Amino acid sequence: SISLDPTLYDKESNDIAQSWCDSPLNFGGLEPGSAGVQNPSCDALPESDCSDGEDNDGDELTDCDDPDCAWEPSCSPFQEGALVITEFMANPAALADAEGEWFEVLNASDESLDLRGLLIGDGSGDGHEVTGDAPLLLEAGQRAVFAASTDAVPEGVTYVWGAGFGSLKNKEGAIVVAYGSLSLDRVDWSEELGFEVASGVSLSLSNDKETAEGNDLASSWCPGEALMENGDLGTPGGVN
Repeated sequence: SISLDPTLYDKESNDIAQSWCDSPLNFGGLEPGSAGVQNPSCDALPESDCSDGEDNDGDELTDCDDPDCAWEPSCSPFQEGALVITEFMANPAALADAEGEWFEVLNASDESLDLRGLLIGDGSGDGHEVTGDAPLLLEAGQRAVFAASTDAVPEGVTYVWGAGFGSLKNKEGAIVVAYGSLSLDRVDWSEELGFEVASGVSLSLSNDKETAEGNDLASSWCPGEALMENGDLGTPGGVN
C-alpha cells in the first residue's frame, strides 16, 4: 500500500506526494500495508526481527511492542482457538438471507479481545475486515454476534458485516474467522458432512464441544430451539 507519514496527518500534507511512501510493513503475511495499525515513518526501516529482543529500527521499541510487528502471528492478540464459532443462522425465515444471516463466536481465551482487525467471511474470497473507531471488546467467556444487518437479531448484534463477507449457503457453506494470516476457527457444513440446515432454525454447537476442534463434526451441532423475537429459533449471544 501507499502510506502517509504519521507526522503528517493533516489535510494539507496528504496532498503532497513527498508525504507518502510505500509501506514496508507486512499486512497479515500478504501484501505490504498497515491497515488498522499505526503507519510507519517514511524515514524509518521496519523492525526486521520480531523475536530477537533487539530494537532493529532505532525507534526504542522492540519485538511485539513495535507497531511494525503488529501482523506477526507471534505478536497477535489472538491465538488459534481463542475464538470459537458456536452458532449460525444460514437459512433465516423471518428475513431474506441478505438481511437475516448471522453467526456467533465465543471468546474461549482468558483475556479480553478487541475484535477489530478480524477477517470474517464465507471462505470464498478475501473476507471482510472488522473495523471501528472504538475498541470492540469481547470479554473472556462472552459471545459476539456478527450479522448481515441489525434486524437479523432483534436481541442485539455486535457487528454488522459489509462487503467481502459473502453469504452463508444453505446446502454447503463455511464460516472463516482469521486475524491476518492466522486462522482462528473455521466451520464447514454440507449435507454430505451430515449437517442439515432448516429454514428459520439455527445450528447450535453443544456447550460441551465449544472448541475449534469440537465444532468440526456435524455430531457436535443441533438445531436451535429457543424462540427469538423475530420468530426464528436460536440463542444468539446466549449460552447454547
